Amino acid sequence: MKDEYNNECYYDFKNILFKKKINVSGALDESDGTDTYVYTFNKTTNGIQEDDTLTGSSSNNIINNGCEIIVFLGNAKYNIIGSLSYNITFGNNCEYNILGEDCMDIIFGNNYRYNICGKGVYGLTIDTDYVEYCNIESNVNNIILTSTATMENNILQNITILSGSYTINDMPTTITHNNINSNYKFIYAINSNG
Repeated sequence: MKDEYNNECYYDFKNILFKKKINVSGALDESDGTDTYVYTFNKTTNGIQEDDTLTGSSSNNIINNGCEIIVFLGNAKYNIIGSLSYNITFGNNCEYNILGEDCMDIIFGNNYRYNICGKGVYGLTIDTDYVEYCNIESNVNNIILTSTATMENNILQNITILSGSYTINDMPTTITHNNINSNYKFIYAINSNG
């Protein structure tokens, strides 16, 4: 299915709803949110869930074959989701992102822009807003990335998490990165011990 705003998905994204834990402002909140049915391209207005593609606020997004439970929580533009990806949630204002195939259980914050996430990434949480120009290589799993980036002029950027960075236990590895607005490239590699 492809709509007039160039959103493309192999299922009927204007009618199929997914259950997510959403707070009153429309943000994903897995601890205190209420089970809420949301659209693939969702917008919350006064607590009401709406299809964000009706006005073109979300446009030019591609969700490839075999994907399930892919949700954008407002103003999604120019994102590409690889085939067979599952349970991916983007916050508000996410643009120009590429997610490889076979990715699952990933949460991106608000204002997540110009990022690449490789093939087979699992259990990734970007627990901060305003993230740009990050490269999460293929097969990274069980990682939480946090930061003090909180505003448009306070951006977490230029980070690479290398392929093979994963943990073999059930506890995710948390990376806290507070060097914001930097033109330097920061590279993280996590071994199997975290």
